[in-house]
Amino acid sequence: MSLAVANPMFAPALRKLENWAAGAALVALGALPLVDLVLRDVFRTSLPGSAGYLRNLTLWVGLLGAVAALREGRHLMLARTVGLLPRSLQRPAERLAVLITAAVLAGLAWACTLFVIGEASAALMIGVVPVWVFQSIMPIAFLLMILHTVEEDPPAALAGIALAAVIGGGVMGAPSPDRSWEPPSSCWC
Repeated sequence: MSLAVANPMFAPALRKLENWAAGAALVALGALPLVDLVLRDVFRTSLPGSAGYLRNLTLWVGLLGAVAALREGRHLMLARTVGLLPRSLQRPAERLAVLITAAVLAGLAWACTLFVIGEASAALMIGVVPVWVFQSIMPIAFLLMILHTVEEDPPAALAGIALAAVIGGGVMGAPSPDRSWEPPSSCWC
């Protein structure tokens, strides 16, 4: 069942929020250099951390653009080549593409979450804003993409998420109840 069917108010509200966030990031990306230029030319000062803000706003615009592309069905996906297959194989191939997409997105969401948690503990700043605040868009965007993938084909997408969890658990190892987590001996890290 799609998110729109499960809660008809959810999908349009989420779409508006995604569009607003992408638009705000894009406007900020265009306005920030202009503000910095005026500050330098008129007041002989600059916005502290403006280059860092711009780098991270670019990250926001790119990831929120990817969310919009996936939501609108305009993203690069394995399913786009399905039309080349015999008609009897097209639907299974579409479902497999959704499964693989969801698995990859789930893996990326998990990895980005761990990354942001690590950055938060480092207490790095860009200007007056902690770096992790900017980087939090990474797991959020991948989770939004997962929601849109689930909306497309819930059983295949949920199977992909489960597959990512199984693969991730096998790669990372499971924490032992009697000791803290340690990488498995076969881990290269």
